Amino acid sequence: MAEYYTLPGYRALLDRVVAEGWSLRSLADLAHSGGRDLYIRHDIDAELYLLDPFLDVEESAGATATYFLMPESPFYNLRSPEGRAVVRRIRDGGHAFGLHFFGEVHA
Repeated sequence: MAEYYTLPGYRALLDRVVAEGWSLRSLADLAHSGGRDLYIRHDIDAELYLLDPFLDVEESAGATATYFLMPESPFYNLRSPEGRAVVRRIRDGGHAFGLHFFGEVHA
């Protein structure tokens, strides 16, 4: 199972799931479920600028995912040129967005 925590392992897992007849979808597709759908989500805590390899793997597998991003993060800035580029890549790949929010920070 530890091999799934590498990019080649992640790709192998996605390939296996697809070979077994599952569709790889984002949560935006939830209302259109076909019954054998696997919904992929990622909570992006600190690795916004390291997403390209994950996006490459998912796109080559025909997968879409939901990326939960933090609008206020100590680790990345969605408004920076780099942050906007990553957001565009996620959007252009057909992926969905969600809000990654820590309520205790605002309590």
